[in-house]
Amino acid sequence: MKIGIYTNIIKDKGLEITRKLVALLKKRNFDYYLFSNVAETLRGEKYFYEADYAFLDVMITIGGDGTVLNIAKDCVKHSIPMLSINKGSKGFLNEIELDELERVFEILDGEYKIDRRRLISVTVTKGEVKKSGKLKGATRDADADANGKKGGKKIFYALNEAYITRISTGKMIYLNAKIENHLLEQYYCDGLIVSSATGSTAYSLSAGGPVISPKAEVICLTPVCPHTLHSRPIILNDRERVQVLLGADYDDAVLVVDGVTACGISASDTVEISTSNKSIDFLRLKESNFYAKLLDKISGLV
Repeated sequence: MKIGIYTNIIKDKGLEITRKLVALLKKRNFDYYLFSNVAETLRGEKYFYEADYAFLDVMITIGGDGTVLNIAKDCVKHSIPMLSINKGSKGFLNEIELDELERVFEILDGEYKIDRRRLISVTVTKGEVKKSGKLKGATRDADADANGKKGGKKIFYALNEAYITRISTGKMIYLNAKIENHLLEQYYCDGLIVSSATGSTAYSLSAGGPVISPKAEVICLTPVCPHTLHSRPIILNDRERVQVLLGADYDDAVLVVDGVTACGISASDTVEISTSNKSIDFLRLKESNFYAKLLDKISGLV
């Protein structure tokens, strides 16, 4: 078994947890590879690089949920299951806490269950592009090459959510949400979150969205600070595709995918979001339970 270790060097300052894990793996003669960002500090080890780790059998992350999101889609691409050690704050996606580090070996020895999570697909279809075509304050990579032409498409995948907003702080955005060309809702808000069930405990929860079982293959629309008395989160099933269009022409509207600015969008573009056939496997301890974790992370009752 070839094990990758992906460390968030900001969270694991001094690489304390990484060093402990490496020592334990060496003691048990596991074949491991460190991500190249620690090469200057931990010399003499074997490393893997961004473009070259399809050979790994499992990926261990050290950090928070953001660390998982940083590498999850590449793990999906290479069909590599993930095991996450929590060095963040909430850590809904993480499995192992710092005070139980040696329990990693229960999982590596085969005592685990698989928690499979579906991703959501986000397709930006370009309409007519203005000649100026320049987005203020961000790179419009969806406007490049064929993606800048009418009908050009750019596809992104999210584990947590897609978010449509404006870069300009304090400015609201008009959005129209449709299903099969039928109007679902009109929003005037700070932004619109479209999340997976996994993402329901992330930004969507902070914006007043519901907690959704990770076994429910649905997507949830949650407006952020809507200027209305009636806008509420809406849950759609996994066969429905929601189209989101700008209700006005902004030069600073953006699509953010799992916390990273993906591209700029204009009034002639369509953003279509649905559940994807892509998924990722998280390795869990056999007694792991989502609802117990929810109480622990949110309420502190367990």
